[in-house]
Amino acid sequence: MRFRTILAAAALVLLPMFAQASSITYNFNTVLSGGSVSGTITTDAKSGVLSASDILDYNLLINDGRETMDLLGSNSQVLVGGNGLTATSSALSYNFSDWNSILLFQAPYIGSGTNYVCFNNPFGDCDLQGSSDISAAVRGDEAFQSALQRGTVKFATAQIAPAAVPEPSTLALLGTGLIGFAGMMRRRVAC
Repeated sequence: MRFRTILAAAALVLLPMFAQASSITYNFNTVLSGGSVSGTITTDAKSGVLSASDILDYNLLINDGRETMDLLGSNSQVLVGGNGLTATSSALSYNFSDWNSILLFQAPYIGSGTNYVCFNNPFGDCDLQGSSDISAAVRGDEAFQSALQRGTVKFATAQIAPAAVPEPSTLALLGTGLIGFAGMMRRRVAC
């Protein structure tokens, strides 16, 4: 009986150390015709369908084949519509077959016409050049690059973060608490 009580107390004390992360950073690296997008997207660690509020930060380097530009959470905006953007603990995916979805990172603001990364269905809002075969696009000030995508595509993978190392003071506090708890249990059994 005593062993189970101590084990339960230890589990209650140690369980918060293994709590789920508060954010996940994904590496984004996609090539579109003569252009590319690379960088990171940080989410709130939610799994399933994501919205714009689930994207905490991003740093994307867009290359339209002629020039490069950084799209940052501080100099651009993000638009997520529909159910096309999904997350797991290991990857971000986009469903290019979802007719009601869009994922758009654009500077300086949504609708400005340049400096963007866009994922959509082949007949959706990324079609800013008049073609009906565009579902993923990157555009800078000078050029436009696109690609036709179908189905669900993983476009970013999670970074593996190093395990958190508890500070010595945290371990000392934990040890003191466990020793005190064990002493209380011993005194209670002796009485």
